[in-house]
Amino acid sequence: MVTRSQTRQASRPIPVPEPSTEAPSVLPETQTEAVDPDSMPTTETATASPVPGPELEQQPAPASATTSSNSTPEGASKPELAEAKYSHTQKAQPEPEIPSGAPAESGSPATETTPSPTSLPEGPSPSPQSEEKLVTPASREQFQAEQEADDSLQKAWAAARSTPPPLSSSNRSRFVIDQGLLYKEILSGGHREEWQPQKQLVVPTKYREKLLSLAHDHPSGHAGVNRTKDRLGKSFHWEGMGKDVAKYVRSCEVCQRVGKPQDQVKAPLQPLPIIEVPFQRVAVDILGPFPKKTPRGKQYVLTLVDFATRWPEAVALGNTRANTVCLALTDIFARVGWPSDILTDSGSNFLAGTMEKLWETHGVNHLVATPYHHQTNGLVERFNGTLGAMIRKFINEFSNNWDLVLQQLLFAYRAVPHPSLGFSPFELVYGHEVKGPLQLVKQQWEGFTPSPGTNILDFVSNLQSTLRHSLALARENL
Repeated sequence: MVTRSQTRQASRPIPVPEPSTEAPSVLPETQTEAVDPDSMPTTETATASPVPGPELEQQPAPASATTSSNSTPEGASKPELAEAKYSHTQKAQPEPEIPSGAPAESGSPATETTPSPTSLPEGPSPSPQSEEKLVTPASREQFQAEQEADDSLQKAWAAARSTPPPLSSSNRSRFVIDQGLLYKEILSGGHREEWQPQKQLVVPTKYREKLLSLAHDHPSGHAGVNRTKDRLGKSFHWEGMGKDVAKYVRSCEVCQRVGKPQDQVKAPLQPLPIIEVPFQRVAVDILGPFPKKTPRGKQYVLTLVDFATRWPEAVALGNTRANTVCLALTDIFARVGWPSDILTDSGSNFLAGTMEKLWETHGVNHLVATPYHHQTNGLVERFNGTLGAMIRKFINEFSNNWDLVLQQLLFAYRAVPHPSLGFSPFELVYGHEVKGPLQLVKQQWEGFTPSPGTNILDFVSNLQSTLRHSLALARENL
């Protein structure tokens, strides 16, 4: 249910525990940030979505809310960690190179305070992943030899050599041999029979742990079991992969310490209509505040999700004043185009005169979620839960420099097929799979050779056709 109500609703930040072995400290219920009255409105109050609290640690909650079920009563035994089949030992990260000054971020007002040139991050930040970390050093010949020698793949080899029947509605998967390499072909829910089937490279035992690490650990954002399995399943297959993913994720020390966002009870509301054009309708919200500012003064995240493709955008913010939010949104829309409709909550930063002028100037219809029914904006709320968990796990592992890798976390999210669409946001926006760490590894094992170029007219025609088919299939899966 969507109204034009401008009822202001105060949001109360939920404290998030520090990534430490010590008991989490509780922040004051309110935080006050100095505002320059000459440059910023003094009547605007920021409304932000609280960062979802960790599942495995107890946190204060209102009387009407249910506290975490993972706290251990006095005298009770603590739950044992899941058995670890794979190692999660973290290597020491190199110290980042600190620039002489912290540059002002696009979308942030000039009045924001930046750290002094001598201020350093509080802990190591993840540098770009090394070649050893991202790419398993195995040539095509080495990988093929491992496939042929692996005892666990002998049945698959036998099935592929026995001339398997073609794929059909009654035979939706088969093993095949292509240029000496073993693959599994499948017809999944996101592929029609007249389309090229999904082709998964069969992975021998030797290389599975490396792939599990790339699919789950940084820079993949410590996703849950299903998202990690979907990320691997786009390119790879082995017998029992789902069980191996579950064991790996559930034995991850970072995930066990931080946990995942608690499920929220959603009010039954009328869903919004399906949008067919990318970025025609978007949902916007603010995530935060996080318990401590980054060395660059960031404590909030402006989040945006496209209804058609589920493509997310996020910008780290130092405050939630209307001017700051306005500049950040302008920067996003300069890249993706201005929407016809934008859905927000009833926070005063979204209802300020500055924002209303922005909507009017660019012909945007501003829709406001009903107070006390924020599930109307459930699309971006669910993304906030996922992104908040990814940021908390990053803080736990690499200290409070999450704003430096926010775009890497978005990259990991965009590359995974959305459960309600059958395609990744990247595929629906760009028309092809994103080339990430897993795809680079697959190309190396396959001995990838770039295909010859095509002229611009053929490229545009093929891209438009692919996007139309992808969006049509995505709508069928809704």
